[in-house]
Amino acid sequence: MVIGAYCVASVLVYFFLHGIYRPENMDDTWFLSFAHSHIVNGVESDVAFGTEPGQGGYGGVMLFGKSFSYLYGTILNAVGWTKSTAHIVSILCIILSAACWIAILSKLGYSRRLALFFGAALLLLEPFFGAANQARPDALSFLLVSSSSLLFVSRRYFLAGFLATVAIEIHPVGISALLFMGTVVIARPERSDKDKTISLTDILWVGAGVGVGVVYYLALHASNLGLLPLVLTQGNTGGSEVNNILFEYYFKTKHLRHIPELIIILICAGWYVFKRYDRENRFIPVFFIASLLFTLIIRRPNFMYAIYVYPAFLLLIFWTFERHGRLVLAAVLLLFYLLPQYAFVFVQNRSWDMGAYLSNVRALAAEDGSPIVGRPNDWFAFPNRTFYVDDYRGDFLAKAPAKFVLIEGDSFRNGAYPALRSVANDLYTASELGRFQSRGETVVLYKMVKNTNQRGEQSAAPLPSAPRTGPSEGAR
Repeated sequence: MVIGAYCVASVLVYFFLHGIYRPENMDDTWFLSFAHSHIVNGVESDVAFGTEPGQGGYGGVMLFGKSFSYLYGTILNAVGWTKSTAHIVSILCIILSAACWIAILSKLGYSRRLALFFGAALLLLEPFFGAANQARPDALSFLLVSSSSLLFVSRRYFLAGFLATVAIEIHPVGISALLFMGTVVIARPERSDKDKTISLTDILWVGAGVGVGVVYYLALHASNLGLLPLVLTQGNTGGSEVNNILFEYYFKTKHLRHIPELIIILICAGWYVFKRYDRENRFIPVFFIASLLFTLIIRRPNFMYAIYVYPAFLLLIFWTFERHGRLVLAAVLLLFYLLPQYAFVFVQNRSWDMGAYLSNVRALAAEDGSPIVGRPNDWFAFPNRTFYVDDYRGDFLAKAPAKFVLIEGDSFRNGAYPALRSVANDLYTASELGRFQSRGETVVLYKMVKNTNQRGEQSAAPLPSAPRTGPSEGAR
């Protein structure tokens, strides 16, 4: 009955929040623009945001992410470059990941009921639900991490090592697959038969799979290997005062809404240690420690990486409750904890209509093929035109096209992105193409034409001011 409730809740939540969960998530554009540039134009660098390898990310697919671009790019190139389609691909990846974890726990000797509850909860907990509802590489990488882990506990060691390496090619966070394998080797789940313990030969087969994966990586990225040290050092940091994934997840998200999860995890961990349950189940504490180690290896403080540590946390909670005959209670409480949050997001964002917004933008933009400068979502209106986000991280002055269309929202109008605004005011004359209202925000399109005189010999017409209104707050 509870599993049925989870299934119904999952269908409803995924259906009603599709496309509106994080409606203005710039990462959808960030990674899909990588894939589009790579698949359609054969360009490996970051065109839309102008980032360089190691500069706040990986600067396109020069060193990571080609497997992601092959899958998402090929599908979207066939059916259309829409955010909705990309999210459906991510949803399928998370559903398959949940199936993998049900099988993993069953093979490790956990009860079938715990495994089913685990898989059902995985679909709804925010680290996984968030990955399913965006076009970041996390959903695909997590699927490969989950598949590799399943293959490892199923004694398919060569394929396990190979898929773990492919997960790392998608994004370095794929290293969590190797940490899971280490957990199984160290913990030796007591419910496994003696003849199923890991031998040196098995480890060598994993190594062989990793070796083939390295060859696969080199075949994709050999020409850019010189950038790897820079990316792995500068790209593995962040601007937060505490560069830790869990700190970002628990203490930097809206309304501190994940604190109840942290409290129950700490209570279960403390109870586990107090009752010396490690004598009954050594796998859970080793898995827990390996997950914490992951947050020290991956120091980029992105709350979305919590997806790679939450399997250990969820297993700790469910096993502890099951140990006391309260597994169903834990599952029910989790459901009642999550559903109001998703209902709140629906009420908050239900007015968002991506299709109508993009139609308005297309209708007002000049149809002369000139570049577009706009907010991340605007990219989906013009995937086949040269596009730069208003938060451009490179040297926009070096691009400075003869003309472009500027899509101005409240953030740009109210002083954000001063570098781009300075170039626009100094070098271009603006003429308004039209404006419309979107979620309480005035969106204005300008045709920007470069002045014929040299810079500094005359002043360009500055961008006009539109009424200042605050945009609606996003899901995050």
